[in-house]
Amino acid sequence: MIDLSAWRGISRAQAPATLSGVAPGASVGIFDALGRRVATAAADASGTAPLPAGLAPGVYVVRAGTSTVRWVVE
Repeated sequence: MIDLSAWRGISRAQAPATLSGVAPGASVGIFDALGRRVATAAADASGTAPLPAGLAPGVYVVRAGTSTVRWVVE
């Protein structure tokens, strides 16, 4: 199971958020509400992936392997 560090899945546009529980070295995709890939990240050796700051406010889907989590950026 993957876990988003942002409080209740909500973060500020400039605040850092991390994803944990990802397989080490796994690719993480960040998708907007229309399903377009807007960013990618890679998990480190401990299975943690930093998510990009500076995204436009909105609802995103973060996908790692077959797991997904909703991420709201304010």
